[in-house]
Amino acid sequence: MKMIYPFLKSQLKLYLDKVNIDHNKLTIQGIDLKSGSVNTDNFMTNFFKYKYYFQGAIYQKGLEMYRDEKYPGYTILPFKFIFLPTFNINNPKTFVLTDKWINAAWNGFKTNSGYEYKGIIELVKDIEWHIVNQVFNESKEFHLNDEVDLDDSFIHNI
Repeated sequence: MKMIYPFLKSQLKLYLDKVNIDHNKLTIQGIDLKSGSVNTDNFMTNFFKYKYYFQGAIYQKGLEMYRDEKYPGYTILPFKFIFLPTFNINNPKTFVLTDKWINAAWNGFKTNSGYEYKGIIELVKDIEWHIVNQVFNESKEFHLNDEVDLDDSFIHNI
């Protein structure tokens, strides 16, 4: 399913692999299919590395807007990733995106080690700033500041 919806001053384009609409239970659920050469135990590494939480959060929001327009009164079920390891495609595993991950995707989060990840809201604002200011060769932070502190969040004192 292809969708485009407005967000801030931009538009987000989505291509959902599968959307299940249950007219008996009045529910809608988005599903994304993932495959890879890693085993299922390593799916979380790819989830984090490739920021699948962004994809899931944006898809979930798109489904909410779709529901409001086409199926008011329906419940949006949690977004799911179905992972098929390429060496064992007959053994797919399902991973359910939690509200905590959706919130982290939109608003950013800090890891246990102290590293901060920007959320979709801040990233889209950054993109919009770059487009308005036609600055594409450095980050907004570097463009606006002559001096920037080095990231030391990965240093642990003994």
